[in-house]
Amino acid sequence: MSFLLIFAALPGTVRAGSIPLAPGEIVNVTIYGQPALSGERTLDENGKILLPLVGRVDAAGGTVEQLEDRVRTALKNAAVVEQPSVYIDVVKRRDVYVDGDVRTPGALKWHPGLTVEQAVALSGGLRKAMLDQFGTTLQAYGTIETYTTLERSIATLHAQQARLQAERDFVSLVFDGKAGEKTASEALNLAAFLPPQAAASPPADQAGQATRLLAGYTIAQFRQLLGAGGAFRPIRFPGDVAQAPGLAGMRATQQSMMADWIDSTLAEANSDKLQGQALAEKITKLGAQLDVLDGSIAETKAQLEKLQSLRDRGLARQSDYVALQTSYSSMLSSRIDLLISLGDTQVSLERQNLKLNNFAASTRSDVLGKLDSVQSQLATLYARRGGERRSAELAQGYVGDAVYQAEPDVTYAIGPSKQATATTVLAPGDTLIVSVAKVKVVTGEPAPAARAEVGQ
Repeated sequence: MSFLLIFAALPGTVRAGSIPLAPGEIVNVTIYGQPALSGERTLDENGKILLPLVGRVDAAGGTVEQLEDRVRTALKNAAVVEQPSVYIDVVKRRDVYVDGDVRTPGALKWHPGLTVEQAVALSGGLRKAMLDQFGTTLQAYGTIETYTTLERSIATLHAQQARLQAERDFVSLVFDGKAGEKTASEALNLAAFLPPQAAASPPADQAGQATRLLAGYTIAQFRQLLGAGGAFRPIRFPGDVAQAPGLAGMRATQQSMMADWIDSTLAEANSDKLQGQALAEKITKLGAQLDVLDGSIAETKAQLEKLQSLRDRGLARQSDYVALQTSYSSMLSSRIDLLISLGDTQVSLERQNLKLNNFAASTRSDVLGKLDSVQSQLATLYARRGGERRSAELAQGYVGDAVYQAEPDVTYAIGPSKQATATTVLAPGDTLIVSVAKVKVVTGEPAPAARAEVGQ
């Protein structure tokens, strides 16, 4: 017997940053060098966010990048920051609401690529009529469904494992400087990072070009690549996931998740680098100020010694000497303040450089922790797999000539009037209404789809 996995096909996935913002959503605003102006902001009922010293900035209806431009303009117009560097990411989108014939109606957390079928599954599945009178037959169907769910879970974890392995290889190529050592990756699709004109090159040449390109890869390069259009597929999935037509939606979701991860990781690295550059520039300015002050101190000291000699001979007034000595003391005090500020900034720069040097290790550690968790879950499911398969095969014998419940007709709508299908991608704030037609009970041989759900 063959095993069939049924999943929604996802024709396209909307990236989170390209969706217009709406009231009630939360964004994190980072203004480099301005921690007092940075932080999480919630869009109010009028779709605005409140920035200290600036006021309210329109956010609703625009994308994240458009909001970044508006914040930069507002900071300049308010004369708060002359050349602001702004990065904004979305912390929380509006929830999706599921109502109607599902087991647990209510709110779901939205994520990019969330389809109608996935939302229904997260709501406990369809609410069907209970047919307890069929006893053993329904128990057999339950056993088969348990095995089917197990296989779906294994396929999902295989896809997640491939994504995390690709993220691990990306960290090695971009942040470890291993472009000369590594020219291939089982999980990372290196060709996805090349410009369109390189697509005609042989695979070996593509791998070499990509590894050289990825060494020191920047957020600007990545966003330029995405802006060029075309599907971005950085993950190489294993055969059981890559070749299954029913897993297209799952593959698209994992590709989108990795694209978002690359964007946020490169943005974080860029932020750390910019902070380091700002600290280095501050050290240079403080050093220049110290040089100028030292020159003034030396000149004032010479004047003070000359005036002291004249005063001792009665040729200069005591008040002039006291005033010059006060100025000299003030300069020495300013020099101490400059040295303290310079020392503090140098310590901050050393810490920032240490953070940059450890960026690859800390990012890889985070990815490997998630990868270990997925592999542990896979090991647990593998241990159950054999027993669940044998139970499902035995249960199949009880449904061969039994009364069974036919698959009901289901209709989906977003809001009161917009029709949808199982593969429709939901947007933040959507209300999905699920309607199940009256269940029909028939007798005889089970439908082909029911027989195909259990594999060898």
